[in-house]
Amino acid sequence: MQSNHGYFTLGDHVAYVVQFIFADAKENLLFVNPFGEERKNILGAYRSFVDFLDGQFNIFIIDLPGIGEAQRTPCTSVEQWQKYLQQFIEQVESSSDFPINLLGTRLSANILLNKTLLSLPYVKSSILWAPYESGSKILDEWIRRKQVKEMMSAGGAVSSLETFEETWAAGNNVDLDGFELTPTLGKSIQSLEATLVVDTSETQCHIMLCQAGARIPSFVETLFNQNKNFEYSIVKQKPFWGMTDYVYPKILFEKTHTLLLK
Repeated sequence: MQSNHGYFTLGDHVAYVVQFIFADAKENLLFVNPFGEERKNILGAYRSFVDFLDGQFNIFIIDLPGIGEAQRTPCTSVEQWQKYLQQFIEQVESSSDFPINLLGTRLSANILLNKTLLSLPYVKSSILWAPYESGSKILDEWIRRKQVKEMMSAGGAVSSLETFEETWAAGNNVDLDGFELTPTLGKSIQSLEATLVVDTSETQCHIMLCQAGARIPSFVETLFNQNKNFEYSIVKQKPFWGMTDYVYPKILFEKTHTLLLK
């Protein structure tokens, strides 16, 4: 195995990439890191999944501009993330003849719900771990987390959608536990709708819902009904991306591995 990591220039921005290249691999797998605190929690799962795959895939783990190790050059919109991700995928394709599989979690799964990305001829599959229903649901979750931390302090919970919007209207960033959410990016995420993607490409897209119940969210049903190559499944797995203590998502790993081998 060969491994390396470093910064990767994308336009006027910089991404951060960790890669693992295996002698016997015949396909590439690109992990897209989510934003903020969820990135901290999911990174351990990504690293564990690399070990689980045991050299069957070349692995690329990317922090898009403004995320994780690439925070110094923040993007201004979800569309800009998608544009730079396409550029990176094209770079991987130009240096390898192997098919490319995409994997995203939470917000990064929503980033992958993009017709242009799913239409790239060298992208074989896209696997989405627990995408959000919409941008408003993403902000609701981030606000809830911020409120929980504020309740543990002397001042109590003060954050709300209104305080976020007031901060952005003043031209300031919202601090999400050390992760800066700029006004333009915040508004772009807020307007995100998962059901806007209608794709007719040959790329297989599989949404994996990590939940205990059997109810299928309406946005997943809409995507499934509108797109011939979309599938979904329920994985009875704890929401490891939001846990303080790391939970090894074995069932999710096994089901994802099976999908990748199709």
